[in-house]
Amino acid sequence: MNGYTFINVVADHTISATFAVNTYALNYAAGAGGTISGVSPQTVTHGASGTAVTAAPDAGHSFLSWSDGVQTATRTDTGVTGNISVSASFAVDSFILTYVAGVGGTITGTTPQTVTYGASGTVVTAVPNTGYHFVS
Repeated sequence: MNGYTFINVVADHTISATFAVNTYALNYAAGAGGTISGVSPQTVTHGASGTAVTAAPDAGHSFLSWSDGVQTATRTDTGVTGNISVSASFAVDSFILTYVAGVGGTITGTTPQTVTYGASGTVVTAVPNTGYHFVS
């Protein structure tokens, strides 16, 4: 209750209002493909700063961004004026396999191929021209 009416006043009184600073929760989470380091959750007072939290990708993954658009893996929220709840997004790394035939033969199969971390490409065969043989 913010309002108060003092009724039936017959003497001097001193009435004190008491206030408390607002506190906010900072919650950080990692999506699939990574983890976070640092304290989560954190509690900070109005206008204060949290402590650093870092999103770390698992092997074969890359950090993309935080769910609120922050692009740096390490963040320290400053001047906090409300609750913050965000998660880090990660993506599986991908690689391009390009097969090239040297003089004297051809390649059958798909080239180039895009393959995600830990996955396998599809079969590619080196086919020698007439009068040649495959060496390596």
